[in-house]
Amino acid sequence: MATLADAAEFAQDPALHGPLTVAVATAAVNIMNEDPNTNHHATRVALARHILGNPGAYADRFRYVVATNPTIVAHPDIESALGDLQYVVDSVYNAMAGIATEVPDEPTDE
Repeated sequence: MATLADAAEFAQDPALHGPLTVAVATAAVNIMNEDPNTNHHATRVALARHILGNPGAYADRFRYVVATNPTIVAHPDIESALGDLQYVVDSVYNAMAGIATEVPDEPTDE
């Protein structure tokens, strides 16, 4: 199991920056092309526009959030983690956009 120290080491690895920049930019392009009826589309697009203006800076913002994923941090090196990188970026995108996971209402005893 990955520790917080492992996650920090992963996030700070200089080899992560280039691939993460591409993954973040790819996510932004995909968001710009998604169905406008997608939940939280306007909020997602707002972040995508910022990302596309400076993808490298946003990769730096994503790096520690990506490192919260234990599967990606468990890889022995950045190179072996690349196959999971886009999936992880896509999975944290809403959180980075400030969108909270919607929890369904609890059933009532009616």
